Amino acid sequence: MDAHVAMSHVVWAVFWAVSMASLAAEGTLQATHTNNWAVLVSTSRYWFNYRHAANVLSMYRTVKRLGIPDSQIVLMLAEDIACSPRNANAGQVFNSKSHAINLYGDEIEVDYRGAEVTVETFLRVLTGRHDPAVPNSKRLLTDKNSNILIFMSGHGGNEFLKFQDQEELNSQDIADAIAQMHDTKRYNEIFFVVDTCQASTLYNRIASPNVLAMSSSIKDESSYSYEVDLQTGVYVIDRFTYFILVVMENVDMNSRTTIMELFRSLRRDRLGSTAHIRTDLFRRDASTVRVTDFFGSVLNTKMTTKRYPYKGNFVSASRKGEVGLPSLMEPLKVDPIPVLSNAIQIPKQDPVPMMNIMVVTSVVVLFLSITWAALLGHLQTGKTAEIKRVSSFLMMKVSDQLSSWQEMANLHLRRGKVPYVKMWSEVDKHYIEVYCTDRPGLLSDVTMHLRGFPLEIMHAKISTEEDGYVRDTFQVQPRENSLLDMEKIERHLQKALLLC
Repeated sequence: MDAHVAMSHVVWAVFWAVSMASLAAEGTLQATHTNNWAVLVSTSRYWFNYRHAANVLSMYRTVKRLGIPDSQIVLMLAEDIACSPRNANAGQVFNSKSHAINLYGDEIEVDYRGAEVTVETFLRVLTGRHDPAVPNSKRLLTDKNSNILIFMSGHGGNEFLKFQDQEELNSQDIADAIAQMHDTKRYNEIFFVVDTCQASTLYNRIASPNVLAMSSSIKDESSYSYEVDLQTGVYVIDRFTYFILVVMENVDMNSRTTIMELFRSLRRDRLGSTAHIRTDLFRRDASTVRVTDFFGSVLNTKMTTKRYPYKGNFVSASRKGEVGLPSLMEPLKVDPIPVLSNAIQIPKQDPVPMMNIMVVTSVVVLFLSITWAALLGHLQTGKTAEIKRVSSFLMMKVSDQLSSWQEMANLHLRRGKVPYVKMWSEVDKHYIEVYCTDRPGLLSDVTMHLRGFPLEIMHAKISTEEDGYVRDTFQVQPRENSLLDMEKIERHLQKALLLC
């Protein structure tokens, strides 16, 4: 009897351990999607709803900045604010009264506008039930490996969202559409974000798995606008969207910011309403889900040890001092007194390994020995003229070889220097100094590495020689309503430039 009791205890212990392990694994599941899509919808018409279009265009700019291409974004604007006759800034839309960023730039691609934006159109986009004449550019061509961000902004109420101030999309419509998407394997995970009054009620009836939802307000609460622009005469953005942007403007493709960190930043004292998140349908722990799992692109990389079989013609990089961007060719307009902070310099390494020196020395000794033996042979045979000719030829070759070795040594010495970064600030100006070896096109490299940060490169001073290094100085400034994490930028650049 005791043996049976002991055995039952062992079985229960194993069952409990397996259960706990499965729960732990469930909470730490990794993202398995292979592509990201975005459906961005402004449902309101009329000029006084300017902010709803600005909300959606702000999200459009964010997902494009983080790598999602237009081919994987469906943008729906019920009112063409940019071309409204009441718009004092024709062809432009802003989300701040400072007009720092034009959200309606040359590269915008609006898929559905004006009267095309209806409840039926939206549901057809989600479910993929289009008329055959609808082009692929207006379709959501997702599969079972797709993560989808759905962002909607407009006027709503308890379990409904108004379209064009004429019809309503209700919570059951949304639940049914997502259920169809699940049945037809049109998504891996969905992040459903709504900025409207009583927004959380819109996802009350969703029952499909792997749906994460976040909203600007709960039942019986209104959502509030943030900033009014006296030139346009209307509010230009809502609070919920604005404070999402405060976080997202500091996110790059490698950011580890999670959905829960984003949600916790949406405090009631900022919004004036209660932000809400629904996680019960989602298989992963929202505190481990990165925002880039939905707002950013998926970079598919394949590790290989083989050389790529490139068959074209290589184009040489630009020479030192040449800059591809004309606006960056101007010298610095100020002569700053550097106040050094957080400078990083890696100790210099031995540029020429001892083994290389021994090999070169051995080759030189062997070459001279063979030459001397040949000269002795000619001396013994009395061929003086030929000796002079051979001596001149050999001296020329030795001289050329020594010059070549000297250039190689100089190159090794320069390459042996490890690149490093210095940064400092002066009042409201920020400076980055990059110390590297002779690197054509360094400016384009730096601008590429800084692309994911919310800053603008104002001026650059190119290629000043110092102690065997090339020093390049960049003046940068944060974008509107953005804060610069200078230490993070410095670490990122230091890591990237080690490849110099």
